[in-house]
Parts: sequence; C-alpha cells; structure tokens
Amino acid sequence: MSKFEGVYVLKNVFSALDYESALADEDLLIDGKCVLENLDYVAMANNKRVLNAVQSLMGDGKFVLRNLAVETCLKGVDKRGWVVGPPYDNKPKTATYDAQVNGVRVIIPIDNFTVPNGCSMFVPNSHLARAYPTNERLLLQVFSEADDELKLHPCKKRWLECNLGDAIAFPSTVWHSRGVNTTDEPRRALVADFQRA
Repeated sequence: MSKFEGVYVLKNVFSALDYESALADEDLLIDGKCVLENLDYVAMANNKRVLNAVQSLMGDGKFVLRNLAVETCLKGVDKRGWVVGPPYDNKPKTATYDAQVNGVRVIIPIDNFTVPNGCSMFVPNSHLARAYPTNERLLLQVFSEADDELKLHPCKKRWLECNLGDAIAFPSTVWHSRGVNTTDEPRRALVADFQRA
C-alpha cells in the first residue's frame, strides 16, 4: 500500500476469482446502481487490506459501509466537475469541514483505469483545504490562501491509473473527478463509501 498526496493506492488486492461474478453481472452497466445486497461485492469492499486503509485514513473509532454502488463511464461521457464524497456532499457548498476524517471513499476498478477511458483524478492534498470545490473561483481562492506547504493548485491534478485487482482509498474530502471515456469500452468500478459510526 502506498500513500501519496492524501490517496492510498493498494496494488493486487483482488484475484481473478474475486471478480468472477462481478465481470458476469450485467447490472454493472447501470451507473449509480446500489449493490449493497450483492454479497460478493460487499465481501470485496470488506477486504482486509481495504479495511486497513480505511482505518488508517479514518483514525480512531468505528466506521461502517454506508453505500456500495456501480460507477460506469461510457464512451463520450463528459467529465464531471470536482466533487467531494459522503457525508460532505450533502453539506452547504460554502461549508468548511473539521480536520477529522468522517468519510472514506474506496474505488475498486472492474476494468483497468486509464486516462483514455476516463479514469478518476484528484487534486493533490485538497483534503487539507477542508472546503467544497464549488467553482473555479473558489478553487483559485482556496489555492491562493492555502499554506505553501499544501502545494495546492488546480493544474496539479493527478490521474489515478490502476489495474484490475487494485483499489484506491481516500478521505471523502479529497477533490476528485473523472475524465472523458474516449474508448469504445465502458470503464466500470465499485464505489464504496465508509463513514464514521
């Protein structure tokens, strides 16, 4: 497990056997579909290495899996703006957040994540700004007011390229987005949201 700029990248977490039912499931083409009832998917989200990363990011205290959904990015789908994840996404856009991490998002690729297929991206150390990225003006304001050590800048986005079998974990306050899928194949993932109990 390696951590860089607020994000954990876990390599070779899952085997081909773990994906056997996932790759055969037509429901994985339905973007946003909740799959909490699928025990195979829940078992993947509750993988020991995944839970260790969540605990490391969350710190002391208990946490629970609040949501597990499919993310499907089809050809030509535009990138969305910068977002934060639960529980912060339901707060007023002008809110600032406590330093304590109350939510962690885990992305489990079902297909390889590449720049051409619109893989996830994030702004390095953006979780340290503790603010919602509502628009470009706010982004620039936060970046200009941020401590130099944070090294925040919207042009410093990082692509999260990874392979089938890997997982990505980050505090929900990390500003993240996705690119445009320019390939003929969908890019699919399971997205697990853990929150403090």
